[in-house]
Amino acid sequence: MPSGKVAVGGGAEAQGNDAVLAGSFPTDDGRGWVALGRQNAYSTVGISVYVICANA
Repeated sequence: MPSGKVAVGGGAEAQGNDAVLAGSFPTDDGRGWVALGRQNAYSTVGISVYVICANA
């Protein structure tokens, strides 16, 4: 994220058959976004993550 910006919102989408989004939240420093996902029948999961930022 560019200097002087903070995360004010965000989200994520788990992609794939049987995919589950397990979490979507800001980083501890408020400068990014984290997403966690899983698939019950597969060992990998695709995740799309986005963050909305604004001036600090």
